[in-house]
Amino acid sequence: FDMEAEWVDAQGCLFHQTVLCDMVWSDEKEREKRRMKRRKRNRDEKAVCPFGGSVAILQREELNDGEDDDDGDGVLKIFSSCGNLLFSKPWYEGKIASGGFGWTRGGVLVCLLQDGDSILLFRLDHANGSPHIHTLPTTGDQRIACAHVWAGGFAAVTQGLEIVEGTFLDSPFAQLRVRAVLSPVLLGNEIPMIITVLRPFVSREDPDLAQLAIGNPSRAGIIVVEGDGTIRSQLAISNEVSTSMFLVPHPTYRLIASYGVDNVLSVLPLDYCQVLVRHDCNAELSGMEMQSIGKSIPQSVLWCGLSTFAVCVTWGGTPWSGPNQAGVLVVSMEHKFEMISKAHLKGSDGLIDFDGSVGEQTAAHFSFPSGSVITASEVDGIRIIGLNNSHMLRQVPDCQRQLFRLGATNPGAMLLDAVEMLHDGFADADGSIKLLVDNDHIQAAVACCLDSAEHATSMEDIQLHLIKIASYGKRFFPATKSGKANYKARRQLGTAFVNTCRYIRLCRKAREDGGIAITTKQLRVMTPAVLIDRLLANGKFFLASKLCNDAKVPLSHVITQWATTKIKNSDKDADEKLVEDITQRVEAYHEKAYVPYASIAAVAASIGRPSLATLLGDKDRMLSRRILLLVKVENFEGALRAINSEVGGDPDLFMFVISECAEKMPWETIVALSKKSAATFDLFATYFKSTNQTSYKKLLFELDRRRDMAFVLAEESCMSYDAKTKVQLMRESSAEFKESGMRTLSLLTLEQSRLIERQNELGDSVVGLSLANTVLDCFRRGLDNEAEAFAREFGLKEQIYRRIQLRGLAARKAWTRIQELSYQQSVRNVLDIADFAEICLKSGEHDEALRYVHMMEDSNERKAVVFGGLKMWPEALEAAYQVGDVGMLEIVRKNCPRLVDTVKHKVELLQRDGPPIKPKQSDVSGLAAFSAARDKAKEGCAQQ
Repeated sequence: FDMEAEWVDAQGCLFHQTVLCDMVWSDEKEREKRRMKRRKRNRDEKAVCPFGGSVAILQREELNDGEDDDDGDGVLKIFSSCGNLLFSKPWYEGKIASGGFGWTRGGVLVCLLQDGDSILLFRLDHANGSPHIHTLPTTGDQRIACAHVWAGGFAAVTQGLEIVEGTFLDSPFAQLRVRAVLSPVLLGNEIPMIITVLRPFVSREDPDLAQLAIGNPSRAGIIVVEGDGTIRSQLAISNEVSTSMFLVPHPTYRLIASYGVDNVLSVLPLDYCQVLVRHDCNAELSGMEMQSIGKSIPQSVLWCGLSTFAVCVTWGGTPWSGPNQAGVLVVSMEHKFEMISKAHLKGSDGLIDFDGSVGEQTAAHFSFPSGSVITASEVDGIRIIGLNNSHMLRQVPDCQRQLFRLGATNPGAMLLDAVEMLHDGFADADGSIKLLVDNDHIQAAVACCLDSAEHATSMEDIQLHLIKIASYGKRFFPATKSGKANYKARRQLGTAFVNTCRYIRLCRKAREDGGIAITTKQLRVMTPAVLIDRLLANGKFFLASKLCNDAKVPLSHVITQWATTKIKNSDKDADEKLVEDITQRVEAYHEKAYVPYASIAAVAASIGRPSLATLLGDKDRMLSRRILLLVKVENFEGALRAINSEVGGDPDLFMFVISECAEKMPWETIVALSKKSAATFDLFATYFKSTNQTSYKKLLFELDRRRDMAFVLAEESCMSYDAKTKVQLMRESSAEFKESGMRTLSLLTLEQSRLIERQNELGDSVVGLSLANTVLDCFRRGLDNEAEAFAREFGLKEQIYRRIQLRGLAARKAWTRIQELSYQQSVRNVLDIADFAEICLKSGEHDEALRYVHMMEDSNERKAVVFGGLKMWPEALEAAYQVGDVGMLEIVRKNCPRLVDTVKHKVELLQRDGPPIKPKQSDVSGLAAFSAARDKAKEGCAQQ
């Protein structure tokens, strides 16, 4: 189990000097001050973000008697991955609880105070370093006994044995709650020393899935607290496990590492009932120059990467190799007695010196210069912050061991030997290549070289050599596979080669030029887009622009961030010069990327520079962006002018702009703009009509639009449920129509108000009905006198009134009354006997309809229709033939198959001789009246 330690030169930047106090002192007196200062800084709090993103340090100095406390309790500093100081802030808050200082995945620095009354949250995007302060919801003794900050939040145990947790700290609505209260009996009346998270699976929908583990101080075991507050105690069955000082779950949350008070490291499953690996660290500690028992307490216990089964224990005190060294102990978990090589990192050489390849041990230790005490777990190992270097401790992958092992015969080693023999001029190289091709191992060999090249981060010559070997090997990809399989395999191999080269190139540039110590595996997890953002945050704009192509990030993103930073750091009086500089830079990249000026202008607007925002927004080519920018800077008149100048456009955008204007503009300005532009008035009218009817009427009144006001009142009257309100609104609408010169609509509206008044006297059920339906409803309810009064009062035509009367009488089955009406001459003058037959037919009274149909003359063309409704097809055939109704004959033919021949004969007679009787159309028929009027008009024209 080989381990490799790497380093990245940071050139003694301010970051490392501040962390480790690596100062240059002129004499022995100053050296003594440095040693004293280093001892005081043992109490400093340090926290490192994953992937080397940011480092937070809380320096706390002890003051001698008589010294002033001007600097407060300490200084909080946050550095970027390149060592740039993001901000420095005096610390007056007091002591930090044990384990209560760390980062979340959202870039939030959590500072949990030991007093337990509050928690401070710092975000990197707050340039002034002002924190968000939250009060813990505890009720008992609020002092914090132990805490743990993890990716999703924090968890802590108070002196009152309350378990308090916080989640979603990166959002404005952080959730703080007390999950459970521990029992003193379960803890043996002692206070816990360690708390951690076993399964931090927290989601927005269900934040209660995180499982907490607390080290039991009275016995060997842990106390598990479920998401719902359920508490269960798990004891270690084996006597080999002691009371834990550190509980560290594996990144896969299947194992847990426990470091006990007796300096024994144990690895157990989560059920805590079986010891998988046990290592006594006292053997390593025996060589240390300990002055007290406290010196043997490790600084941290970490898992070495996501997939590596190894646990790293770091000490920042007196080390193995002398008083100026610090150490890291690596315990293997492959087997209980796994043999592991022991390696040391040689200061500035950056090379690995293996003291031995095989040893009778399960652990190995690495020595580093004094002060290398800040450690952080990464996806492929652990990161150790050195004096002038950032160290990476990683497991050597299988592909690299197989590739460089003596006598290796795997495909990758064979390809490496073949290329080296080819370089030396040996003819045996062709045989090795042919053997790989014949056995179809070329793809595996190329993949092995690519994986090894990714791991060889600090060995650029070897890395480049492996890339060349992979490039040479993929040319011999066999053509034995045919069709889609061959094409797919070739495409996968080519894509893997290109991506590997791309990630290696990004890593090398980030390490050499950007000062970001990152490996290829970390970059794959972090994604290149995040790397570009990190370079931009560190001010490496030119480097980020060169890496955009490999990172597949739009160049416009880099230019936008550069312009944003330039605006934030520029003088407020140099707007025109700043716009000129930004335009010049943007135009230089115009052919490569489209840079939205509106996005840059939005930044200027957010920092209170509206004039600069307007100048930048005018250069944007997209009208929609300019409009949104004008709204952002509250230049509503300009936004309205831009909307009116656009033909077509996005209606949703228009409504958004109008809504913002309506909410933020003074009413007098809205009225003035509506008077100047009809288009502006239409936009405001449409918005107010759908959102605020009162404002809409107020706007119409201000603009003296009587006609629109009248229609609004009429519409409101239709929507109202109260009859009196309807009448009032109708009368107001009639008055507005009259004032606007629309006398016809005024009279109609006034007439409708009178109708509603009369309907209200009959009851609410008829309010809102038309005149015809009102009369019909009266006949249906037997109110014949009221129906006649309505018809006479509102001038309903006699013919329409009689037809409504027939419908109402038929609805209440008043057939005797209908028969009486059929004999009245006044009724027969406006209605035809066919009307009586049809109303009976529609009501289902066939006997009544048959009686009326026999009273009809043969010349009445509606007689055949009535016979058809009664299913009397022979009579319908004869009636249709008498008046020559060919359409009715066709209906008879379709519905009565036995009369097909008769229908054909009748049609032939009609074609030859015509109808026996000329149809007599009644004057009461609408068609007859129209025909009579047409004939009369023709006669008048002929006479003239």
